[in-house]
Amino acid sequence: MFVFEDLASMSASAMQTVLREIPTGQLLLALRGASEGLKDKIFSNMSKRAADILRDDLEASHRPN
Repeated sequence: MFVFEDLASMSASAMQTVLREIPTGQLLLALRGASEGLKDKIFSNMSKRAADILRDDLEASHRPN
């Protein structure tokens, strides 16, 4: 069985391939429960701009309305 945390063991090129296929909304939802280490690996395999936007969206999703 494959779980989200298994992404941490992927190579950088495999991670980048997977990230291109995951819709942003689904990735945002998944990252809400991810470990800091996995978040860092995911952000490091994205462009700086995309990672910054995703970080901002993630932070905004944790704020109370």
